[in-house]
Amino acid sequence: MECFRWLWAKPEVCCPFGAAFSRILAEVKAAEDAPMRETPVFLNVYDVAASVHWINSLFANHYSPLKLGGAFHVAVQIGNEEWSYGYRQRGTGVYRMMPRSLPHYRESVELIPTKLSEQEIARLYYFLAQQWPGCEYNLLQRNCCHFASEVSLLLGAGDLPEWTFRFADLGCAAAQAIGLLETSAVISGI
Repeated sequence: MECFRWLWAKPEVCCPFGAAFSRILAEVKAAEDAPMRETPVFLNVYDVAASVHWINSLFANHYSPLKLGGAFHVAVQIGNEEWSYGYRQRGTGVYRMMPRSLPHYRESVELIPTKLSEQEIARLYYFLAQQWPGCEYNLLQRNCCHFASEVSLLLGAGDLPEWTFRFADLGCAAAQAIGLLETSAVISGI
């Protein structure tokens, strides 16, 4: 072990591979010792419109431990930026804004902080903008709740509370049951 003594030595001690290698080892050691930076993540919940506020208050009261659901718009807040998804004829349906800046803000639900770096978060936004075109928005099958759920999972922030998208899921199931929506499930090889 004596021949590897320089690995644990202070960076200013000369190592057999040169000063540049010593600096790299010092940077790696500093990075390992530094606490991992986490970015807070929240799910910001909005009433879809003022007219449904009373319905949402009945089924998803702020202070109730049991929330059944409601008609919500949701967005994921990552640090000081909020991401959401909506309909557009062309281009992406993904957009960014200041947190809690939309009308009819209801509440924020704290999620697990993300360990992604700022660069990884920026790449994730670009990826999602490509994967979520605005013309594919569907009120029941591909909406802001589905987008927020995917964002949250990709950030490592966990699942969204079920009550945020329960009514949309129930509406989708009911519409499919009575034949209003076509399912796009394709089973290959049958």
